[in-house]
Amino acid sequence: MDFEVITPKTKGELLAAITENQGRRFRFGAGYTDLINDFQLHPEAGLTVINIAQIQEQSFRAISDKGSCYELGALVT
Repeated sequence: MDFEVITPKTKGELLAAITENQGRRFRFGAGYTDLINDFQLHPEAGLTVINIAQIQEQSFRAISDKGSCYELGALVT
């Protein structure tokens, strides 16, 4: 498996990583179990993984009551 990993710590760094990788192949990762299984079946050369697991901002880890629905942050487990 040959891929680059970018690990942003803030929403701003995440948005910058997405912007910098426009036009390239990238995927988001947090736990990597599915990603590793996918790579074993379908290797992707030149892939960049944006690791969102280290983002510390509360909105990524929270469950918010929006009145008519709930919003789950990307890192809610």
